[in-house]
Amino acid sequence: MILNFQVVAKRFAYPSVFVLLIGALLAACSTPPTGRSSARSSSASSTAFNSPISSFSAVSWQALPGWQEDELSQAWPAWLKSCDALRKRSSEVNWREVCAQTGNVSPKDGLAIRRYFEGYFQAYEIRSSSSGSETGLVTGYYEPVMNGSLTRTTTFSVPLYAYPNAWRNAKPNPAPTRAELMSSGVLKGQELAWVQDPVAAAFMQIQGSGKIRLEDGRVLRLGLLVRMIKLLNLLPSGY
Repeated sequence: MILNFQVVAKRFAYPSVFVLLIGALLAACSTPPTGRSSARSSSASSTAFNSPISSFSAVSWQALPGWQEDELSQAWPAWLKSCDALRKRSSEVNWREVCAQTGNVSPKDGLAIRRYFEGYFQAYEIRSSSSGSETGLVTGYYEPVMNGSLTRTTTFSVPLYAYPNAWRNAKPNPAPTRAELMSSGVLKGQELAWVQDPVAAAFMQIQGSGKIRLEDGRVLRLGLLVRMIKLLNLLPSGY
C-alpha cells in the first residue's frame, strides 16, 4: 500500500459513525437559518426542493423510521466533533449558535438530544427526480483507524509504503499490477508505518485513506496517492 502521510493531533477522537441525520444535514447545508438562527429552514422554504437526480420533501421527524427508538446518545459524540469544524465555517447557516446550544444538552439524555435535532434540523424524504422511486443507493466515506507503529515489531509487521523513490523520475511511469509491484523489490525501504492486520491494511488501501494510532498517542494520517492508483490501473480511463 503506497501512501503519503501527515502527523496530526496527539489525542484524536474517534466518534461512532453518524448516519442518522443524512437528510437533515442536507437540509442544514442548503438552506439559510430562521429568525432563531438555527440550521432549520422555515416551513415555507423547506417544503420541497429538487436536484438533477433527486427530489427532497420535508417530512416530520416521526415519519423517519426508527427515529424514536434509536440510541442518539451514541451519535452525540460524533455531532460534537463535527461542531468543532462547523464553528470555523463561514456560511449562511449560523453554526456557531447551533453548536453552542449543545452545551445545554446532557450527552446521556437521549430525549434532550432528540429534541435538539428536531429543533435545529429538518428531515427530508428523498426520491428519484426521474422515476419518483424511494429506492436508491447512498454511498458514504470513512477513514478506517487502526493501531500501528513507525517501526516493525512482533505485533505490527504489515508495512504501509510511501511512493517508491525509483518511480519519481521514471518516464514513462511504470504501471505494474499489484502482484508485480509487491514482488519487484522497489518498495524496500519505503515503509512509512507498520500495522497488525493485513486485511484491514488492504481495506485502507481500497478506501483511499486512514489513520494509524501510534503507541505514544499520536495519530498518523495516511492518504493514498491518486497517481499511484492510476499507475496500478485501479482507476478507469480518463479519471
